Amino acid sequence: MRLCIDLGLQNIKVALFDNDRCIKIFPVRDLSDLKKSIEGISIEQGLVVCNNPLKAHEWTREISSWNIPMKPILCENFPSTIDPDLKDLLLPDSIPKIYGALSLYPTNDCIIVDFGTTVRYELITKHGKLLGRTTFPFFDLITSAVNIKIPYIGDQIPSPLGKNPVDSMNSGCYYGLLGSVERIIAEIRLESPTPFEIMTIATGTVTEKLSWKNPLAELVDQIHPYLVLQGLNQIINEGLKK
Repeated sequence: MRLCIDLGLQNIKVALFDNDRCIKIFPVRDLSDLKKSIEGISIEQGLVVCNNPLKAHEWTREISSWNIPMKPILCENFPSTIDPDLKDLLLPDSIPKIYGALSLYPTNDCIIVDFGTTVRYELITKHGKLLGRTTFPFFDLITSAVNIKIPYIGDQIPSPLGKNPVDSMNSGCYYGLLGSVERIIAEIRLESPTPFEIMTIATGTVTEKLSWKNPLAELVDQIHPYLVLQGLNQIINEGLKK
């Protein structure tokens, strides 16, 4: 069994793979919660990714002490994923997304739309190289800027016309963000010499919510909430082939 861990700023997502088959995906709160969740499971190797290198090393050291061969994703170990003059743009979690996208569309350039603390758009070539990124603020940043508390949108799609101040902000954020997805994807396509061959992938746990999943399905080619976890397993696959 393989252990893949995505240490996000707000959520920690874990997957167990049997070769290419995903057995289970589950959230954990911390290392002790993870240890309980995988107790008794034979794990051959694992990868952890976090945009905070210190946290990635902390988790790697602790899990390795459980006799599980564990490694962190480090940008310096993947020099082919970015040109030297753009190296400051590469984040650790960009790397498994590149591998995940290429496992889905090995012959196409891809735009990855990642709904996290912000919405990150990354253009990836079919050769596995990050060409650039556009970052758009998500609800937490938008609402903090206007000093208003907006309820988290779950499976309910808000009305385009709110009937009170909070609902009106909720509607504006929701439909404004969807509109930005369509426009930003269109603009990024124009940066490619083959814009009509680009495939688009939306990822992030918010894409599992019906209020996002259904509208996004009209704007992107594929919705894959756990692209990072799939990409981590793909990195293990390719390492085994070498």
